[in-house]
Amino acid sequence: MDVPQSSNGQDTAIFADEFDDEGYAQSTNASYVSSIASTVLRGVEENGRLYASYGKHMYGIPIDEHEQQRNNIQHAKFLLLLDGRLHLAPIKTPQKILDIGTGSGTWAIDMADNNPTAQVIGIDIAAVQPQLAPPNCQFEIEDAEDDWSFGEK
Repeated sequence: MDVPQSSNGQDTAIFADEFDDEGYAQSTNASYVSSIASTVLRGVEENGRLYASYGKHMYGIPIDEHEQQRNNIQHAKFLLLLDGRLHLAPIKTPQKILDIGTGSGTWAIDMADNNPTAQVIGIDIAAVQPQLAPPNCQFEIEDAEDDWSFGEK
């Protein structure tokens, strides 16, 4: 992989392993990109609530722990209403599943567990999903209102 270099020949790319658990750069020579990355991961606090700081438009619903708990309760509610089904689509063995606005990622994780041969991608403007997920499930910070970066169907 080609790594961008500054005029003095030093690498300028910042990789995920250069950040600590809080999203802060571990390197002392990290550029302004690291502060942007940590702001995206951390969010913006306003009126005692945490909001996403990434995306084209202000998303008016918080992304803090209280909101994640509400989302998980809502997920459990829909499982009860749908007799334990995660969807009503007439599909037997899905191979590629895209969860737009995945939130806490619970639905995507359940879909990945129930469909181990499927590739499940959950996208959201906030990085609030758990670190541990099934091997066939991944999460990406993405704004669904931007041009999509997915190269295949």
